[in-house]
Amino acid sequence: MHKVAVIMNSRASHSEVTSQEVQWLKEILFRSSIIFYSPETLESLAECLDNIVREKFDVVVPVGGDGTFNLVVQKIAHTGIKTLPIPTGTANDLANELGIVGKLKKAFHKIREDDFLDIDLIEINGRYMVTNGGIGLAGMVAEKINDYRAQFPLFKKVMKSFDHHVYGLGMVGALSLPKMPRVDLRFFSDSVERVVNTPLFLVNNQPNIARSFKIAPRTKNNDGLFNVSIFEHPKRIQLLKTIWQVRSGVNVESDSNFFSMEVSNCKVEVLGETPLSFFGDGEILAQGTSFDIKIHPKALSVISSEEKLGVFR
Repeated sequence: MHKVAVIMNSRASHSEVTSQEVQWLKEILFRSSIIFYSPETLESLAECLDNIVREKFDVVVPVGGDGTFNLVVQKIAHTGIKTLPIPTGTANDLANELGIVGKLKKAFHKIREDDFLDIDLIEINGRYMVTNGGIGLAGMVAEKINDYRAQFPLFKKVMKSFDHHVYGLGMVGALSLPKMPRVDLRFFSDSVERVVNTPLFLVNNQPNIARSFKIAPRTKNNDGLFNVSIFEHPKRIQLLKTIWQVRSGVNVESDSNFFSMEVSNCKVEVLGETPLSFFGDGEILAQGTSFDIKIHPKALSVISSEEKLGVFR
């Protein structure tokens, strides 16, 4: 019998969880002990997760978006506690990659069958990232969207209307600024050292960002490596062209202004005194002028749909 904790986040953009889905969970896991939590603040969520780890739950089912799931991961990584994210946010990057979206009933059966798989986590200055993140335009867009969501309640309805496309629209807005934001960075791993002036530095633990932006087509989140992608385009029109090609599924590896490689660890230094934010999983994971990034192989057990297993195994 599984001991299952369900964490409900009412602040997620698509916070409605249908009674049908809750009923599925209760019916399919009728032999399990299921406890529902509804933390109202980040502090109460942290306390809730501390209790779940202390009481040695078998499975955590967070209901929310990528940000909610990231907070859960900080607590349950390396504990042996398994998880199934119920996606109610905007991008839901991991849930889409695992094939959970639209297949929750099948996913609940997999909890009962104890059918989980282990995936890697990326650590940035002591915090874990599950999916994708980086420095520059992507972080700036995510930060703006989070600010709007916090300041303007109606913005959640806008996000719901545009779904994951809201991030693409935000990127278009950022690229329309009179002066395109750029940062000077030094990137180095075991085999490469590179000084770059870039508008967009990305770290990826899976191929897709926001479902349709396939930035790292050969990347897997269980191979002990992560992808680094750097856009070094000096002109806005060149960057727009490459971003559009990635969005359209075109292979851009021959682009001389695009750098991509798979590594197990690396370091990024900001060439300047102004601290930068590193965004990942929809949240600010670190701020500073130096970022140590490394992989934690198979640090988290998750549910995946049957159709997606070939991607990981």
